[in-house]
Amino acid sequence: MSAAKESSYQLKAEGLLPSAWKIAAAIAGVGALLAAVGFGSDSHRFGYSYLFGFIATLTVLFGAMFIVIAVHVTQGHWAVTTRRIAEHFLAASPVIAVFGFVLLAGVATGKFQMYQEWLSVSSGEHHAAAHEPAHEVAEHGDAEVDALHPAMPHHTAQMERLHHATLQHKLAYLNKARWLGFGAAYLLIWVGVSFFFYKKSVAQDTSKDKNLTVQMRGFAPAAAALFGLTLTFAAFDWVMSLQPGWYSTIFGVVFFGGSAMTILAVIVLISIALYEGGHTGDAINVEHIHDHARLMFGFMCFWTYVSFSQWMLIWYAGIPEESVFFQVRWTGGWENISKLLPICHFAIPFVVYVSREVKRRLWAIQLVACWMIFWHIVDIYWYVMPTGSPRFMPSIGDVGCLLMIGGAYFAVALKNFGNVSLIPVGDPRLERCLNHHQIY
Repeated sequence: MSAAKESSYQLKAEGLLPSAWKIAAAIAGVGALLAAVGFGSDSHRFGYSYLFGFIATLTVLFGAMFIVIAVHVTQGHWAVTTRRIAEHFLAASPVIAVFGFVLLAGVATGKFQMYQEWLSVSSGEHHAAAHEPAHEVAEHGDAEVDALHPAMPHHTAQMERLHHATLQHKLAYLNKARWLGFGAAYLLIWVGVSFFFYKKSVAQDTSKDKNLTVQMRGFAPAAAALFGLTLTFAAFDWVMSLQPGWYSTIFGVVFFGGSAMTILAVIVLISIALYEGGHTGDAINVEHIHDHARLMFGFMCFWTYVSFSQWMLIWYAGIPEESVFFQVRWTGGWENISKLLPICHFAIPFVVYVSREVKRRLWAIQLVACWMIFWHIVDIYWYVMPTGSPRFMPSIGDVGCLLMIGGAYFAVALKNFGNVSLIPVGDPRLERCLNHHQIY
């Protein structure tokens, strides 16, 4: 490959994309101000707001890790030219780690209280009713017990006793030391895996050493195992434990589906910007964008399948301690979001996007990708916020935390676009990817 051809894979000075990181940084600054206002107005709710912004941003990193690992595991050539986009989001993983350690510190110091229900049990600071005989527990007013479970109206004294017994059985897992230790391990693993792939891929741009591809391919299966386990348990620890009496074995899979769909939406938006701006020549073209658009559609359907399966199995079994998750989301205005999600996250984009012709029209892909990112954020909000806000009442802190964390993460990722080649020019599969064409 000639030096002239390689130089064409550098970010040009003109256009919006080179300064996009500055816009993201400005958004992060505005978000920080809004988050500060939100903290001052309601410090208890702020923990949920922060968790929402953090998890929504974290799913982008999850998706980027999945794409990079999957391409190396399968030795796929079709995504070589777009892989660097995902790698830039891996390079920004320290931003996620910083905000993640803030989350851990907030919980450790008691500033964030969204896990206080099971933390109080593990520390022994639980409601006295848990030790009283049943006939004495029944004398407590329902209002007194409801105060312990603001997301569970009409949580009777007898239900409180059973709930506490359930949490006692989970103390081996739901305890502060284990939660903090695992949380720190997740963050360090994600940064380590991210930098392994990013550093070797960038180094290959200049060395053209094919052995680096062999090393990345050799580590990819182990990375896939680490990725799958840490994603699943982080979803359990940080989101599912907001309602510690509830459980779902498919919970991590639901988060994975949304993460994969979201990063593909981000990749197609940036790919189109690179293609239309002439930054990568024909190295990223309609054929590559079409492939990613189809995958985005596929993972949208996958998210729908696993989300429906989670609901259907709980509804079919009819076990009260399993249905509590959906009970909370069927009151206080949250039922409207519960109804809109299957329509707007699946039905509408499915009808609009099922056609092959639509998947090859760049303006349509951009529209659907933005739509899917928005409803993914709504989905994360629906998972996190109802336990902290029994009524659907979005706050300035919710918006501020999302803009602050997401803006900072995207600012660092987008800044990296101008520092290295936009295409992995040293990858031995590059030539095949440059000649990739659809036959159907």
